Amino acid sequence: MSHNQVSLEDAVQDAESSARSSEVVRAHTYDARLYAPLFYASKEGSVIETDPIIAATAVMHALGYEYYDLKKRYALIGDEATTPDYGHLRNLPFFVSELAPIEDVDADERTFRTVSYSTERAIVSQDNTVGEMIRGSKKPVPRRLEGSNAGWHKVREFVGLSPGTNFEFTIWAHPDDAPPPQIGFRAGIKRTGEFRATRRDDPAETVTVNQYLLQSVYDVGEDTLVDLMRHADTYSRGNDVRTNRFVDVDRQWFETTVLPGSVL
Repeated sequence: MSHNQVSLEDAVQDAESSARSSEVVRAHTYDARLYAPLFYASKEGSVIETDPIIAATAVMHALGYEYYDLKKRYALIGDEATTPDYGHLRNLPFFVSELAPIEDVDADERTFRTVSYSTERAIVSQDNTVGEMIRGSKKPVPRRLEGSNAGWHKVREFVGLSPGTNFEFTIWAHPDDAPPPQIGFRAGIKRTGEFRATRRDDPAETVTVNQYLLQSVYDVGEDTLVDLMRHADTYSRGNDVRTNRFVDVDRQWFETTVLPGSVL
C-alpha cells in the first residue's frame, strides 16, 4: 500500500471521527421492570446481598452483550481474576446511569447454596425454613443429611430482588448508536435477572451515576467529581468502591459538563 493510500485512509477516518464528534449525544430514559429474581453481589461473604440500585458497570455489560457486540470474558486468571478491570467499557459507543428503583424494593428473594465434596451432594433451596436451619440451628442442613460436616463447602445465602420491581435508567448515545424503544436484557449472577424496558418520550430530569465508572474507567478528574457532588442531591458510599454513586444529578448539567470529551 502506498503512502498516498495510507494518507487517504487516515484522512477519511479523521473526517468520520470529526463528523461523529459533532453529532449531538442524546439522552434516552427507560422504565424497566424486573421479571425474574435478580442476584447481584453488591456485598459479598457468607451472605451475598443485592443492593436495590444496580451499578452502571453491570448495566453496561448487560446492554453491551445484547445490543453492542461486547465480547464475553469467561475465564480470567491471575490478577484479572481478583482485580476489577472495566477498561473495555470505554470502547462501547454509549454511557449509562445506574439502574435505580422508582418504588420500594422487595429484597427478600433468597436462595441457599452449599455442596459436599465428599458425597457430591448439593443443596439449593429458596425455602426460608432451610435458611433458618442453616443460619440458626445447632444441627444445620449438612449434618442432618449425613451426620457429619466433613467435606461440606461453606453455606452461602443469596439475597436478591424479587420480580415485579420497577426501575429507571438513562442511556446516552449518538443518534447512530441509539438503543431501540423497547429493549430487554439479563443481569446479575448467572444472568438470572430479566429486564424489559420501554423508552420514555422525554428523558429524566435527574440521573444517578457511578463514581467508579467515571473515575477509574473514563478518567474523569477530581475537580469534575467535586462538581458532581455539588450538583447531586446525595452522595452514596457503598461497601465497595464500585458502589459509590452520585444520586439525582442534574441531567442537563451532566450532559454539558461531564459527558463531552471525557466520556462520549
